[in-house]
Amino acid sequence: MKALPLLLAASLVANAALVTVNLRRPAASDMKPTPAPASTAASSAGKADLAKALTQVELPPELVEALNHGDAATLRDFLRSAGLSDDMVRSIVQMRIWKNYEARFKAANPHHESDPNKPWWKDDRRSQDRWNSVTKAQREESRRLQREVREESERVLGPDANSNRHQDARLSFLAPEKRAAL
Repeated sequence: MKALPLLLAASLVANAALVTVNLRRPAASDMKPTPAPASTAASSAGKADLAKALTQVELPPELVEALNHGDAATLRDFLRSAGLSDDMVRSIVQMRIWKNYEARFKAANPHHESDPNKPWWKDDRRSQDRWNSVTKAQREESRRLQREVREESERVLGPDANSNRHQDARLSFLAPEKRAAL
């Protein structure tokens, strides 16, 4: 007997057994709730206390100012002095830098605006095709803005060791300026 028919038959039997087990299992609505152990109740109370404490945390005004309106370098220095890891500092500062450029990106591509509350699958065809309707000037402006963001990030945070590690492996034979151009 060939192996393929035997394998298919075994697969059918295994799937039938799986369906049978799942159909015989009681539904979640039929199951009676079991009381939580004391340790679970204590951890739930601890989580509620933690949530309450987090809502009452008062951030230093310097941090709030740096996050909302401040210079990226000032924010970087403040976060580093607070003891955050380099990865966390990089993430927060890069978000702040992108936020500084958000209005310019929207102005460069005004038709990319969409309703954030509308599910993506309910977009009409025109909005789904918006990526193909970008003009050459808009693409160039977007690239220029992305380059500015990248340069500012490197100026404030230094080069990101993880940014192009896959590309660097493939293009390691090229000079650094050629890799950057690609």
